[in-house]
Amino acid sequence: MTEHDTADQTEPASYTRALAELETILDGLEGRAVDVDRLAADVRRAAVLITHCRERLVAVQSDVEDIVTDLETSENAPGKTPGSTAGETDSPAGANE
Repeated sequence: MTEHDTADQTEPASYTRALAELETILDGLEGRAVDVDRLAADVRRAAVLITHCRERLVAVQSDVEDIVTDLETSENAPGKTPGSTAGETDSPAGANE
């Protein structure tokens, strides 16, 4: 295994960087002069990047769903009326002062 092959397995720092690297690899594969000596390494790296991006998307989707659930739960908490905004309760005016 070469030094480059080892580096190809590293996780990218962010989703954005992974996506940019994937686009670079794709551009190289779509070009007329594909470097056959690098083809397998590029495809292997692309697979690592795709896995990373999928995992990040699943994690972010889960986080967003949790946030929305928390918001919905807090909106339906005791003392809240449907449609009330944050800080509004069913208590009489001035009772919280």
